[in-house]
Amino acid sequence: MVHVNAAVNTAAGWDRVVGQDRAIATLQQAVSGDRVGHAYLFFGPSGVGKRAAAIAFAEALLCERHSDPAADKPCGECNSCARTGRGLHPDLRVHLPFPGKEPPSDIVRRREMLFEDAYASVDYSVRPSLSDPSNTANKQTRYPIDYVHEALIRAQAFRPVEAAYKVTIITAAHLLGERGSNALLKSLEEPPPQTVNILLTDRPDLLLETVRSRCEQVRFVQIDAAQIADALVGRGVATERADVVSRMADGSLSRALELAGDEDLAARRELVVAYMRASYTRNAERITDISTTMTAAGREQLKQTQLTLLDWVRDLVLYGETGDRSRIVNSDQADVIAAFCEALPDADLAGMAALVEQALVLTERNANVKLLMAVLAQKLGRAMRGAPPGALFEPLAAPAVAGV
Repeated sequence: MVHVNAAVNTAAGWDRVVGQDRAIATLQQAVSGDRVGHAYLFFGPSGVGKRAAAIAFAEALLCERHSDPAADKPCGECNSCARTGRGLHPDLRVHLPFPGKEPPSDIVRRREMLFEDAYASVDYSVRPSLSDPSNTANKQTRYPIDYVHEALIRAQAFRPVEAAYKVTIITAAHLLGERGSNALLKSLEEPPPQTVNILLTDRPDLLLETVRSRCEQVRFVQIDAAQIADALVGRGVATERADVVSRMADGSLSRALELAGDEDLAARRELVVAYMRASYTRNAERITDISTTMTAAGREQLKQTQLTLLDWVRDLVLYGETGDRSRIVNSDQADVIAAFCEALPDADLAGMAALVEQALVLTERNANVKLLMAVLAQKLGRAMRGAPPGALFEPLAAPAVAGV
């Protein structure tokens, strides 16, 4: 995958957050009412603004105007605001999970990128290498327990250097794991004075209930496609491309930025259409060739192709049910989608969407991806003809117990 960098986002304070009016109002009320909690859990889909809101919240808490009871936003003019907005304030710490036992050498640059644009892809799980976007290494990322004790917990024992609060932002908090969560729990139960922990996650179900219950929870939702398109244009993306990828981003500005900067997007979309046609014609040789191409770039890139395929199938479902082209995600391929639906009036479109969703789950679970894409093609072909597609895999039956 080849990426083209969009312009750096220059917004500051709450303006750096796209959408999320309800969440921002909650945080502003906490600041203006001097009712700031010691721990917050920002949860919601990936790429919808949790990191941007956490940075803006930190700016408001560390601002030199914070003592003004009427202030619910950072002034954007004081020295503290300038340093917080660049990630340089001594009372602000931002943590990212990483592969291995020690933070890699490029983690400092990743933090810098986060402050340049909080929606940028800086996570090791998504972008293993900053210098080589085609690198698809997929080592497990996490917060090692020694790092939790030293960098998260011990660092909080000290009083703020100069501001009213010491703010800690923990991205992908579910990757603390059970040991890390239990270690952090004491800080959440008996927080050091003037300390605010902000935990971010798109998988709150993986956090310990004891951790969730000790945080004030703030929900983030998918962003409207029109707001995403405006944000992309503001970052230098051409209007036509912004309109297309904003529909494909499933409410995530981060995903929209990845799509907007992906020069392989057009080729991947063409590959998806070819895969669908080969699935219908049951052309085994063609299916093998396309599946090989899809899987050659690695598991993470295959997941992006599967998401593109899922968008395409969902468009089939939407058009098949409503006949409304204006609601199609792949708006520039509306004619092709309409032709598919008209040629396959008996297709089990909902079943096809379910199959692709299963493929995504199995890819994350380290299934044999070449076999997976071949079986998926076979099942999609059945569903296009109106036959029950069945599941992509069947678990082994439990062994019979003697005497039962």
